[in-house]
Amino acid sequence: MMNSDEWEEIYKPIQNHLDSNASWNGQMFETYGEENEFVTDQPNENVWTWTDGDDGGTYLSSGQSYVNRLGYFVCTVPWTEEAISITIQEPEEYCDECGENIEEDCECEPEVEPIPGDLGHWSLTLITPSSKGVS
Repeated sequence: MMNSDEWEEIYKPIQNHLDSNASWNGQMFETYGEENEFVTDQPNENVWTWTDGDDGGTYLSSGQSYVNRLGYFVCTVPWTEEAISITIQEPEEYCDECGENIEEDCECEPEVEPIPGDLGHWSLTLITPSSKGVS
C-alpha cells in the first residue's frame, strides 16, 4: 500500500502558485474560488482530492471529488489506474460499549475469553474486537 511520501515521489504534486501559504508544504489547492477554478481546468488524470472519510480517517483519491473534500492537488504525472485511494490518517476506532474513541477516551475494561484446548503450561487469551486498543 502506498503512503503519502511515495505518492509525492511518484505523482509529483505542483506548488500552489495562487497561495504562498497553502497547506501540505504549499501543494494543496482550496475547494473554492480561484484555486478551485484552476483545479477544475486541469485534466482529471492530474488531479487528486484529499477527503475526510465518514470513519474518521482521511484519504487521497485520484480525480476531482466533491463529497467530504478537504483540498485538491494537481500533479505533473497523471494517474492511470481506474481508482486509487491512499490512507493519510487511519480511521478512528470507537468502543462498542461506551461509544468513545478507544485510544483517547474509552475507560471500559477489555473483554477477554479463554481459548479452549490443551496448551500444556501455556495459556492464551483472546481479546475480542470490542476490547480497548484492539482493531
